[in-house]
Amino acid sequence: MDNQRPGARIPGPTVLLLVAQLQYSKAVDALHERPQDPLYEEYNGDTALHIMCRRPSLSVRVADAILAVDPTMAGRPNQQGFTPLHFACANLSCINSIDRPDWENLVLKLITACPCAVTRQLPRNLQSKTPFHLACAANASASVLTAMLTVSPTLATQPLLQVSETSTAGYPLFLLWHAVKSSDDWSKMELLLRAATGAPIITNHQRQQHSNTNSSNSDHDTDGPDEHFDVLNAACRTNPCPRDYLSLLLQRFPNRASWTDREGLLPLHHVILNARKNGKDGTEKFLIQRLVQLYPTGASCPFTHRYPPLLPLQYLISDSEANWPEYGISELVDAYPEALRIPDPRTGLVPALASAPFAIHSRLHLTATYKLLLKSPEVFETWSRNKRCGCQWKLQKPSFGSSNSIPVNLNRLLARIDIVQHTFCSEVTYLVLFAVMQAMLDDVASY
Repeated sequence: MDNQRPGARIPGPTVLLLVAQLQYSKAVDALHERPQDPLYEEYNGDTALHIMCRRPSLSVRVADAILAVDPTMAGRPNQQGFTPLHFACANLSCINSIDRPDWENLVLKLITACPCAVTRQLPRNLQSKTPFHLACAANASASVLTAMLTVSPTLATQPLLQVSETSTAGYPLFLLWHAVKSSDDWSKMELLLRAATGAPIITNHQRQQHSNTNSSNSDHDTDGPDEHFDVLNAACRTNPCPRDYLSLLLQRFPNRASWTDREGLLPLHHVILNARKNGKDGTEKFLIQRLVQLYPTGASCPFTHRYPPLLPLQYLISDSEANWPEYGISELVDAYPEALRIPDPRTGLVPALASAPFAIHSRLHLTATYKLLLKSPEVFETWSRNKRCGCQWKLQKPSFGSSNSIPVNLNRLLARIDIVQHTFCSEVTYLVLFAVMQAMLDDVASY
């Protein structure tokens, strides 16, 4: 029978009406007589399955009978876009602990009946929520999250429609982290990290087997049977990730700061790779500081695999789109000072010079360049002409700017930025000082 609106219902108490009245036993009996009743809709598009999933009580028998008629009912949206799976997942947050297993069993039945319902999004005015977002916010069981991620691993990194681009509250990792209640729930975070990084998603049965086998080794209590997966490395690789959770991992597994993944990358490498994607909450700076503190040698380990063979300091500085002055540049330099004297293999420039073209972006960039200059004055050759008092020089703009020349009193400019005691070779002065001047044009104009 085709789907119909209320006016075309069969007279008498239908399954939809009986479910609305919580008369579940009669509803099961009615289904045998009226097998097409579950297809009927209320005025707002709700079916009998919608109504049951949004009520505080449920009947697994009714759900089984309805899904036997048409499994796709689990993913059928009403006029607002809600599916029965949406309602069932949302209900998990308000169901008591006694009834919760039954509700989670219902959610699993709905997923099995109609897997595509897992990725069904609500309209934009409802933040494009999927059942997975609702399940994370309700601290659903690992079984429910595993079933959903098995259908679509990309859900682990799919955010809600945000009001602000810098907000992270709508990401599944944040929704789940804010909902977890004890250390027993931390393994659920690992499930999302596995999906986010492309690692195999393990089942509860596999996890239990691994736990029994390695019960004497506490360092394997969250990683599961995949020996190549490291939860700290995955958390640093996944952006964004809750800072409190990252801090917890660093406390629990400090030795893993030296562990590499399949590509030979350290957690420090992944933090730097994510630099341009960050918000402005200081998470990357915090991570660089802690990771370098736990494993100082990491600052001297170049990138591997498909990335240029750069040191962490070189890679961070070479990314002009990242807010690198706000990160742990000082920590990287302190951990491996020799990096200041190692030129970038692509450009031949040491870090102080490689950062100079970007000093025009902001005063933070200028400050970073200035600090790198102060930490490595010996990399420059003596330029005797900069001691000629009052001499006017014309510095030509390098190729990344226009060709206009800017007259400036070189000695007064050097004194202004407090590096007059250092000397420079003529070839690098044009590059470094032009970048400095661009960021300080107002000050230079006042002379």
